[in-house]
Amino acid sequence: MSRFIIFAVAFLFGCNSLWAQTLKGIRIESKYFPVVVFLNGEQVCTPVNSCFMTALKSGIYQVDVFTAPEEGSKRPVGKLLYSQKVEYKNKPINIPISAIKPDGTPVKISGKNGDIMLPTYSETQINLLTKSIREATYDKEKHLVLDKALGATFFYTDQIGRLIDEFGYQPEKLAALKKLYPYTIDKEKFFPVLSNKLKYTDDRNALNKFILSYSEANSPIKSR
Repeated sequence: MSRFIIFAVAFLFGCNSLWAQTLKGIRIESKYFPVVVFLNGEQVCTPVNSCFMTALKSGIYQVDVFTAPEEGSKRPVGKLLYSQKVEYKNKPINIPISAIKPDGTPVKISGKNGDIMLPTYSETQINLLTKSIREATYDKEKHLVLDKALGATFFYTDQIGRLIDEFGYQPEKLAALKKLYPYTIDKEKFFPVLSNKLKYTDDRNALNKFILSYSEANSPIKSR
């Protein structure tokens, strides 16, 4: 038994998270893939998308979050995603995992006909794509490289930021952002993070208008 008393409740993603936010404790949310959670070295949640830990005393806790173990693996956990000391002061703490740097692991989302597994770019793949865009002399050539990368694999916002940095002119950055938005996993972060890549207010407004008018009916995710 642990030195502290802990009650860990694992919610499947899609449950009433608003209710969970009103409770005091530490909540881990992984939007796209299940995780395994440890508190002070002890496992408190099996592979789930949302893990809520309550009945905690005020203090500092070591929180470690892993991906679920791969099928057939003898290890109880997968890759380490998050490892931090968290100071708990008897108030709700929410730790989102959707912003974690991706490792190429496919993510699961809900589709019209059931769950869909989306392939994502690994660090090695994104490095190669960034290098290819960088080595293209003109922005027109950079767009051709980018166009070939669209369709089969999806991007995280931080990866897109690295690609956009390889385009020289502002109109080309804006055009590339519009191309990449439909293939973004964490769309909720897209404008807050990537609008900073645009120097001019008019370009930022144009990006925002594009996002607001974008129809999910045309999403490459929904067409799978």
